[in-house]
Amino acid sequence: MRDPVLWLLGICAAATVLLLLDRRAKSRLHALDTWAQRHNLRCERDVQIAALAPLEPLAIAPEVVAIERGIHGQLHLLGQILTTWLIAVQAGNRHRPRSYLIGIFPAPGETPALRVLPDTDHDAPSNLGYVAMPASALPAGYRAEAFQPLLRTVTDALGEALREAGPDWRIELRAGRILVATPVWSADKPEQLITLGARLTAMLHQVLAAPPGAEPEPAPESVAPS
Repeated sequence: MRDPVLWLLGICAAATVLLLLDRRAKSRLHALDTWAQRHNLRCERDVQIAALAPLEPLAIAPEVVAIERGIHGQLHLLGQILTTWLIAVQAGNRHRPRSYLIGIFPAPGETPALRVLPDTDHDAPSNLGYVAMPASALPAGYRAEAFQPLLRTVTDALGEALREAGPDWRIELRAGRILVATPVWSADKPEQLITLGARLTAMLHQVLAAPPGAEPEPAPESVAPS
């Protein structure tokens, strides 16, 4: 029989790790509560998952299993008054979910459907029909997926915003909506996410108001039929 002292030490170590992880999660949520209060935004706890129904399926995160915080209201950013919704969720496997911070922002009705993911992301749903598309304007480490060739003006805007924001963001565009997400977020992420969302809103309104006929990204090279 193994030494019971070693068993006890192992159990204590595992309990300590779980306690530290729980404290870190609560610290992030407390920081999010403080952030919402500072911006005079309404903050709700333990929101029903059904609140996400109008936005499902999400293309930039696994299935949401819990919404820990829901923050909504109007923000004055970059010369705009934006109605935003910020949610802290648990997503993925119910036994080992992952924390995500997701922001929902307004966009023009003409916004094309697409998503931008880090090259290292393997958690986004793969069964939604998205296809990899050329997007040379994106920073290194990101990939774009869509249902049809992308407008160069849109990928230019996404690339500029992401170069300013840095790595590890996920962006989904759809008609009238921008969704921005980041996993395993820290206390400084809410402000960064809101800024990125506001910047994308302003840039998309600018580029999609341009005259029609914008040039799409070049299609991948193909072998001409013989």
